[in-house]
Order: sequence, then structure tokens, then C-alpha cells
Amino acid sequence: MTAPAQARPGATPAAADLAELFRDTIGAAEFGPDDSFFRAGGSSLDAMRLVARLHQRYGVPVTLADLFAQSTPRGLAERLATLATTTAPTRRRSISVTARRRRRGSPLSASQRLFHDMDRASGGLAFFNAVDVFRFTGEVDPDAVVAAVDGLVARQWALRTVVAELDGEPVQRVVERAAPIRHVDLRGAPPARLRKLVRRENLTGFDLHADVPARFTLVRVADDEWQLVSCVHHIAYDGVSRGLILDELAQGYAARTGGGPEPTPPTVQYVDFAEWQHDTLTGERLADHLTGLAGMLDRPAPRLTGDREPARGHIVRTGHFALPEGSEAGLRAAAAAAGVSYVAVLAAGLARFGARHTGQRRQVFGMQVANRGWPGSDRVVGCFSNLLPVAVDLDPAASATDHVTAVHEATGRALRHEEMPFEHALGLLAAQGRDLAAAGHLPSVGLAFHPISRSVRELPGCLLEVRPALEIGDEVDPTSFGLVLELWSDGGLRGITRHLVDSWPGDSFAAAEHGLRAAFSDLTAPTVGPDTAADPVGAGGRGETTPA
Repeated sequence: MTAPAQARPGATPAAADLAELFRDTIGAAEFGPDDSFFRAGGSSLDAMRLVARLHQRYGVPVTLADLFAQSTPRGLAERLATLATTTAPTRRRSISVTARRRRRGSPLSASQRLFHDMDRASGGLAFFNAVDVFRFTGEVDPDAVVAAVDGLVARQWALRTVVAELDGEPVQRVVERAAPIRHVDLRGAPPARLRKLVRRENLTGFDLHADVPARFTLVRVADDEWQLVSCVHHIAYDGVSRGLILDELAQGYAARTGGGPEPTPPTVQYVDFAEWQHDTLTGERLADHLTGLAGMLDRPAPRLTGDREPARGHIVRTGHFALPEGSEAGLRAAAAAAGVSYVAVLAAGLARFGARHTGQRRQVFGMQVANRGWPGSDRVVGCFSNLLPVAVDLDPAASATDHVTAVHEATGRALRHEEMPFEHALGLLAAQGRDLAAAGHLPSVGLAFHPISRSVRELPGCLLEVRPALEIGDEVDPTSFGLVLELWSDGGLRGITRHLVDSWPGDSFAAAEHGLRAAFSDLTAPTVGPDTAADPVGAGGRGETTPA
């Protein structure tokens, strides 16, 4: 496979040159000038790799949005020709006080920029919606629910932030605007009506440039039951945010019904974090992160069965996953016995499954982490979570406890780079000529842990509980992972699997699920003891799955 010749910066590519580059990027056998990059099987990681290559080769500020909007070589060639003649040179952002920046617009965080570009490129499709259902039962005051929502949005600026343009770059601006709240009465209606409403919320996108990234629907299900359906775009939301929203809704409702004080606003806001990230991840600090991540991914990663070639689609199948009763207690006991975090045991189970499934001792997996080490972020709703690659060598002659320890140590090494947005790092490395995705060094399996703690709140006259709205079945998802395992603690260890259909031909995934459960069961300790210590790594207490 031949890559196009090195072009001079500022040169305009021909459709034939781009077709060759498209083909080289995704490994397609053939690629014509009118063939679609994504229809041919290009993933979001492929897209980011391609954008980096285009920018490096032609010196044109092409973005993911350009590729999504013009996904054929012919169309993208025309777009690049326009950019080459109309785009002003990139301006260096002035280092000024925060107040001045906010008047003009603050930079997006790296995660926000990724979500923004992909959202705009897809035309606002609802790939990145997070839908939760907050259930109020008892003597519910609906006016207090609405007031609690309004107070939440007023305090948490990320929920009322829009994206604007400044000198051709997207920036974020906080607006004085409440999130919309729709009222629906479904008393006497069959349960399918509520499920349909929730699904419609999940499938309805946001216009991030015109709308705040949150909306709510207050549904009266019965005389003594109301359900608040919350839909937030991931540009303003992660796994920790769900718990924060629950806490603020509960305290805000109680304050309006005589049960306590109003919640206090956080001392910092997500826009402050974005500014800090923009100013901090530069120079030597940035170089250290890039070197460290590239070092962890210095060799090809093992591929899952059926995933040895690039996947040719984006259909992801979501299914329930659960371990037998008592497994969670056994896994927590194993963590206590080894002196490691609980999530390290979960990661070890996934790594041991991978080693057995692929027959390779070196395993690489992606772990979702919270990235909330920035002071004050523990009270801020926003998109902080990050994906970290974890590479570990599992000696087949070692014990299960040794494997747990090895994974724990490998996770610690990876956490040195928690603040470095992984997708952003991949783009920067590719632009430097170190294309880890093209070399096959990226993980094909991912893990997220979302421990649910204190999900029920006692309020004056009623109870409040939250649950995520899960869509079981097939859906389009711009992910390159062959398998993602999301787990949570909710009266036992359970969760969901998301697997890329094209990566698992026939009944291969059903067979693999048995091996996945067995890998966890093998780690359960014979003695059971409580483990109530906070887990410093578990991303569901600190993060959420994001597209990669």
C-alpha cells in the first residue's frame, strides 16, 4: 500500500491523492474519489489520525468536522482548497486575565473540543447524549422539583454554556438562560409510553451553538410518582456529574420544602478548568505526557478474536452483564487480601480474560478514569473523565494474586497521565509522526467502573432515586473498541457489555462472555469481608465511558 508523496505545506491535494491516503489510513483494498471514509469502515480514531496527517502534510487547518462533512476524497479536496485560500493564519491566543477571556469567550477543554467537532460533523446526531431518570415517590411537590432544577442549572455553569466562534475557533460562553423543562402527564398510560419518551430523549440531539447542553422532562406517572428525565450532552457531563446532579436536586428540593439550606455554588466552574488545562498542558509538561503515553504503547496491542482486521461498521450491540450473587463480595475480599484498589481487581479480571482469549501475555486495555485532580473539581458538573491505556505483562506461571498486583502497578503508571486527554495526545503524536493507531498499538478492549453509592435520597415527604436510562440492543456508535465492559455496584456486580458487531463474527461473542465471567470468578477470594474505603481510581465514582 503506497502513501501519497510528501506534499509541500500549503499545497492543495487532488482527490486521487486523498483517496490513496484514505485507503492507507483505514487499510481498505480500494478507495475511489467518491467513496465515503466512514462507509468504508473508518472509525473515529481513524478520522483523527487522518486529520493529523492532512494537517501535517498540507499545512491546512482541517478538522474532524471537515472530514465528517466531506467524507469523500473529492468533497474533502474541495474543502481543503477553500481552507487553503480563505483561512487566516492561526493566531496565538493572548495570555490574559480570566475575566478578559470570559468576555471574549474561553477555550474549550480538550474533551469539549473532541465532542464539539464530532457533534458538528455528525449534524448534531445524539451519539453523545447521557439520559438519567430521577424518580420521586410519595407526596411530591412538582414546583419544588422545577425550582431545584433551575437552581442546579444556575449554580453549575457547564449546564448553561454554549459554543461560539472567535477568530475561527470554537469557544465557550456561559449564558444567563435556564434549561428547558417540559411537563408530561402519563397517569393511566401504559409503561411503554414512558419508555418511548425516554428513548426519544436519547435520540434527540442538541445544537451546541444555540442551545444549552441540558434539558429536562418532568413526567407524572401516578398520583404519588413523578419522574424527571434528564438529558445532558457529554460535552457537559461525566459519571461523577450524575451523582453531583442527584445531590444538588435532593438538597435543592429539600430547601424548597423546608428541609434544609440551599446548595452552595462550587468555588470554581468547568470553564476555569478548561482555562487551566489550556494554559498548563504545554511545553515540557505536555512533552512528558506524550513521551510517557507513547512509551506505554511502544508495541502492538493484542487483538480480540475476529478483530484482526479493521472493523467495517459502527454497529455496537449492548447487552446485560452480571456475575453470580456473592461475586462482588469475593472480589472485594480479593482486593483487600492483595492490598490493592477494587478497580484493580476488576481490571485484572478483564486482563486475564484477554490473555486467555488472545493467547498473549501482554495485555493493553483502556480504563476510564475521572481526571478530577484539579482542585475544586469534585463539586463541578462537567466533562473531566479521561481514557487511559494500561499495558501489563501477565506471567502465565504467576498466581492470580500476582496478576492483580501487576495490574495494580500498571494502573498506577498509567495514572501519571490522568490529566492528559488521551484522544488529544494521539492526535499530537500522530502529527509528530508517531501514529500509534496506524501501528496497531491501541487497546481494543475498555473498562469503566461506576460504583453506585447512596443512589436513594430521603426527602421531605418523598424519596428520590436515580438510574441511568440504558438502551439494550443495537445502535450506531463512533467507537473503535471491539469490547467495552461497564460495571457498577448495585446490590451486586452487574453492568453492560458493548461490542462492535463486526469484530465478533457468528456466535463468537456469546462464547467470549462465558470466558469473561470465568475470569472474574477465578479472582474471587474464599473469605468475605466489607470494603468501604473509597476507590481512588474507579472511574464510575470518578468518570464515565467516552468515545475513542
